[in-house]
Amino acid sequence: MRTNWKQRFFCSVIVVAAAVSLAVSIAAAETRTVSEDLLKEFPQGYEYPILPGTDQWLQFHDFPSKIEACQVPEDILKAMSTAQVLESALNYPLNINAFVWNTPEAGYHSVLSYSNVHQELMSRADAAEALIARYGATPATVADEEEQFDRAQQIWLMEIMLQQQPIQRQMDETQRLTVGRYAVEKLEQERGNLFYGEDPVSYYYSVPIQREFPQQRATYTAIASSDIRR
Repeated sequence: MRTNWKQRFFCSVIVVAAAVSLAVSIAAAETRTVSEDLLKEFPQGYEYPILPGTDQWLQFHDFPSKIEACQVPEDILKAMSTAQVLESALNYPLNINAFVWNTPEAGYHSVLSYSNVHQELMSRADAAEALIARYGATPATVADEEEQFDRAQQIWLMEIMLQQQPIQRQMDETQRLTVGRYAVEKLEQERGNLFYGEDPVSYYYSVPIQREFPQQRATYTAIASSDIRR
């Protein structure tokens, strides 16, 4: 099953020259070493009571029932810090559905349409700041194969989130350059990791940057690691 998901991830990406040239310019910036220890600084999010694979989950016979089971109670949702909302969004049990659409943007918008925790994150005024910090502190690779699948999904999800308009509107140019540097950093970490394959891609560049490429809204862009220069 996991192999099938990996094939879906990588087969859905089309490499476009515009993203490659952008990556080359960003790669020249100084990179920062990230550590697993940095992740300990982030608070725990909402603990979903019913998770995929459990007996309770298997009793659901339709998708609306699963959506309802994954909704965060409104009083808890509003009381959480933005960092906690982000952690809850990253661990949302139905996140995998974002990656089965033709484009990552369409997939994320689908999840956003029924997930109140993702909706809450996009409404927070400091969501971009929280996302950038979490993305920068998260290594793309881990030693355990099972954990690697979950880590890759979180990395790709954050990269898609970072390109959403509510987040982009909060970011200044310095923050955008920082995120771009982090994206290249992740690719360098992924290179040589068997999970990511020979040519890792960045989902940060797979969602059209509408302020710069409005005519390419329906087009994927991605970065092939072989084109990254130190």
